[in-house]
Amino acid sequence: MTRSQRLARLASLNEVKKTVASQRLAVSRQRYAAQHQKLDDFRQYRQEYARGLQTPGTTLGAAALCDTRRFLAQLDRTINALEAMVSRAERECAEDSAAWQREAARASALVEVLERCRQHEARGLELRVQRELDDRPRVAIEM
Repeated sequence: MTRSQRLARLASLNEVKKTVASQRLAVSRQRYAAQHQKLDDFRQYRQEYARGLQTPGTTLGAAALCDTRRFLAQLDRTINALEAMVSRAERECAEDSAAWQREAARASALVEVLERCRQHEARGLELRVQRELDDRPRVAIEM
């Protein structure tokens, strides 16, 4: 097995790693986008709910006001938890992006080394064939 054949195996394995890293990055980006959308939806819902309470002419009983405040507090806790989840998803997305970049750089370097190795082997083969042709005894062709 030549050196280029061994390197070709490593390059193909690294391409698989790059593909896996790319898929992982896509999943983490989707997860981040979904969580960010959910956070935006909850923030908007809370604003609409709170705005409805601040409308002039709206009167609430003491129990309803207490329930509403409790509900808004629960929404705030949910929003805080979602913010933590979004920041965690953002970090994971950044980590997956860095991992993909490392794998892509490594794959690119291996392909470059493989190409140089193939060129070197091709040059060596050409030189060997040329030496064999040069070393061959010359036969005079009589006509």
